[in-house]
Amino acid sequence: MISKEERYNAEVAVHASRHEAGLAALRDWLYMRRDEINTNWPNIVGDELSTLQGEAKMVMRLIKLIEHGPAIKSERSIPS
Repeated sequence: MISKEERYNAEVAVHASRHEAGLAALRDWLYMRRDEINTNWPNIVGDELSTLQGEAKMVMRLIKLIEHGPAIKSERSIPS
């Protein structure tokens, strides 16, 4: 299991690399996937819809991570 601090450090590294070509291309791909999901979801039913909703949440979470940084706070920034 990954610790909160390890997760935070990994998320900071992703955010810090957001201007690199590979991560910029991934961000562009995530936006295209988001748009594709938004176009197709009205025609989907049942279990496929639930799967697509979960994928949409992950896509948005990754976009937010790349653009805005970690959603969790580091252990050092939480007062004791």
